[in-house]
Amino acid sequence: MRVAQNDKPAHIDQERAFAKADEERRRAEALGVEMVVRPADRAECGVSLAIWMARSQTVMATVALGLIIGGAVGNAIDRLAYGAVVDFALFHVQIGANTYNG
Repeated sequence: MRVAQNDKPAHIDQERAFAKADEERRRAEALGVEMVVRPADRAECGVSLAIWMARSQTVMATVALGLIIGGAVGNAIDRLAYGAVVDFALFHVQIGANTYNG
């Protein structure tokens, strides 16, 4: 089992993130705000980025666009698997006597 900061299981942090996303969705609904993105719009955006990446002439642009597309694919997988996208990074690095948590 992964362990999050403060020795709490990682799934507790994930549950908290999902709860926050639900709370923000309820707030938006209370204000009458609704975000609608059709799946076709997402697909068109992905195709446009892929074409741009294929036509790019610099390595930096190609890598950057590939990372953007990869992130979008990962978000789509999360949305299908979990019903929401939760982004977080959890790492612990110790260099000498210094400990870095992120």
